[in-house]
Amino acid sequence: MEDLGGAYVHTQHSGGCDHFVKSQEEGIARLREMMDFEPPQKFYIDRRETREAKCDYKEMMRCTSIDTYRYINIKDTIKCLADDGYFHEYKSSYGPGRGESIVCGKMWLKGIPVGVIASNMSGIIYIEAARKATEWMIRCGNSKIPVLFLQGSPGYMVGKAEEWGGIGKYGADMVRACSCLEVPKITYVIGPDHGAANYGMCGRAFKPRFAFTSMRGRTTVMSGETAGFILETVRRKNVEDRGGAVDEEEMARFRQMMRDRYDEEGHPFYTGSLLFHDGVITFSEARDKLARAFEITLHVPIAESIWGDMKV
Repeated sequence: MEDLGGAYVHTQHSGGCDHFVKSQEEGIARLREMMDFEPPQKFYIDRRETREAKCDYKEMMRCTSIDTYRYINIKDTIKCLADDGYFHEYKSSYGPGRGESIVCGKMWLKGIPVGVIASNMSGIIYIEAARKATEWMIRCGNSKIPVLFLQGSPGYMVGKAEEWGGIGKYGADMVRACSCLEVPKITYVIGPDHGAANYGMCGRAFKPRFAFTSMRGRTTVMSGETAGFILETVRRKNVEDRGGAVDEEEMARFRQMMRDRYDEEGHPFYTGSLLFHDGVITFSEARDKLARAFEITLHVPIAESIWGDMKV
């Protein structure tokens, strides 16, 4: 059978292979020898000397609840990722209580300047938060600074006040800015990742160079609790409209079934099997792997971001 293929045939006769090696280790060593002759790759951003973070991953775990839907102060998480724990926040005082649900700013990540757009506290995106995030994406795009999205949002705020205030417009502006942003984008899901927030915070459809998740992340149209409530309400209404009697035990079973289904299908292992992300990153390895991902993306020139006729 060796006459029909294999290393001997293709290195000595067919010419299909260039080198014969006896082991994987020898193959890797040969590859390194060949790469030594390649010119060094250019890094398309000004990078400074790496400085260590001021807190380790244990501190990051302490300030991040295991419960996906528990509020977290994302600024504590960012400090555990940033060189020297330094984070320069953009519009930190804008929209008290509402603009604070998204935190924007700059940090150094192993010497790489990175713009940050991060879900904070409840993560619900209000008008003020959407406007701030949109402005920051435009600034990062125009300055050609790569952007890290720390996604932990259950969605955009709904209700009369938001609709009258223009959440449709400002939410759409945020999604559009995310789509037009041509700098290297990396998404790290660290909490709920539901509904339209998946779009505005650079979900897979918006082509981040890498998309990662933590074990805390849950990516679905809505949470299991919300899905169970809504679908039970719809089923209950259908039964009542037909004049039937509502079986409360059956309704409770149905609600729990829907809740479990959405929770299961939002789990990082399930979403990973559908290629919604590129892998699960634990908090202990987040700083190293995110920095490495940005390093990979910055070996090609950063494209211009074209915003079109956009009024923010």
